[in-house]
Amino acid sequence: MILDFDNKPIFQLKIGSYMLDLDHEEISKHCVAMVNKVNELNPNPKTARNRVRTTYHDNELNNEFIRGMPERTLFAQMINHCAHTYIHATGRDHDKKGMDRYKNPTLHYWASVYEEGDQHSSHIHNGSFLSGTYYPQTDKHSEHIVFENPMIPVYCNDLLPPEESYHRIRPQTGQLLIWPSWLPHHVPIISRREKKRIAISFNISYK
Repeated sequence: MILDFDNKPIFQLKIGSYMLDLDHEEISKHCVAMVNKVNELNPNPKTARNRVRTTYHDNELNNEFIRGMPERTLFAQMINHCAHTYIHATGRDHDKKGMDRYKNPTLHYWASVYEEGDQHSSHIHNGSFLSGTYYPQTDKHSEHIVFENPMIPVYCNDLLPPEESYHRIRPQTGQLLIWPSWLPHHVPIISRREKKRIAISFNISYK
């Protein structure tokens, strides 16, 4: 006889979501202009599409992107503030050092412009503490960003439902998402209906 029954959720993971008040249109134009520069320098973009839709792989152009970023100082301040809010909300300041541990952030970011047929395969952000993405341009057809349960590799024969393995978020213009850098995620193939999806992804580390 069963006298009592309960299912306890354990090891919960939180993803931070924030809406930023920035000039999304001007930031979008800057992202497109810089990614176009990457395309101009690539002799064969059709065979290297994953490299020409982003400033990530060209340090010189990415530094130019950062220097010319509209509202650059405010943007960095907002990201760092969101990161501190997320750290506190998830209890990562629980030890004696508290938030003092996170006083000296190092922020790195880059632009990506997704068009029809583009995708970003599953990956993590090695070497950083927190990662995230800000979306200066999306629409109602924008493809989701998909977060993957990091326990998937050890599931073996455990047939959990999809909602236990993947969490999908359809981004909105002005939205910033933030998560632990070790969390796997990907972007499925962009459809024809979606206008250019513009994203600024970032990593944050602390000394």
